[in-house]
Amino acid sequence: MLQMSCPFQIFLLASAISCACQSALQAGSFTIDDWVLETGIIDDRNHFMASYSPEPLPYQDTHTVVVGPSRAFSYFDFSMSPDTASFLIQASHIALDANSTRSLSAGNIFITPAVDLLLSATGRYDWDLTTDAMAVTYGILVEDALTHENFFERGGSHTTFLNGPEAGTYLIDGQVVLPAGREMWISYRFMVDTFDGNTGLLATGEGFIHFSLSPVPEPATLSLLALSALFMRPRSREW
Repeated sequence: MLQMSCPFQIFLLASAISCACQSALQAGSFTIDDWVLETGIIDDRNHFMASYSPEPLPYQDTHTVVVGPSRAFSYFDFSMSPDTASFLIQASHIALDANSTRSLSAGNIFITPAVDLLLSATGRYDWDLTTDAMAVTYGILVEDALTHENFFERGGSHTTFLNGPEAGTYLIDGQVVLPAGREMWISYRFMVDTFDGNTGLLATGEGFIHFSLSPVPEPATLSLLALSALFMRPRSREW
């Protein structure tokens, strides 16, 4: 299970406040109420780029922040039909082991379903931590925006404090039903962190998160789909 660090929670709270009072995007089965998308290098000067919305969809944009050898890059490809939406975030990160440098892409998207929605999420993040004072965090979290009830959480985090240099991959794959009438808070995060060090080595990560929203099929539709699948089964050969 993804363990959110305290700085991540503070970041999400600040992001939620900063994206208040925006106009909503309306689809037939939900509204996109607000979003804030951030990409940055966090060091003693906190270098950030941000996109506050919602904006007309389709939405495609990139953020790039470069500070010396450290780099944070995010690509966004969002689209919406009358009843469905697709959100793709691709990101890559490099953090130099100096000045407690972090390289990150993170954001929050607020939606209110008009009907029960199926959220389907996939993702992958390949990371490489090259010394014993580095960390990685990657994941997606879906909560009720008012009560903070947890609906969906995937990803992971790791530090090299005890085990030394390590590399690995985190994967996301899952679905959840979001109930109608409750504003939902969808947050994502990619981050590599070098803490206090001066080795000249780099922490790196690269990957994506994709999630889509669509109405939950009605029971009658599910029955028809099951019936169609039955008739479409290949027949055994008759000799």
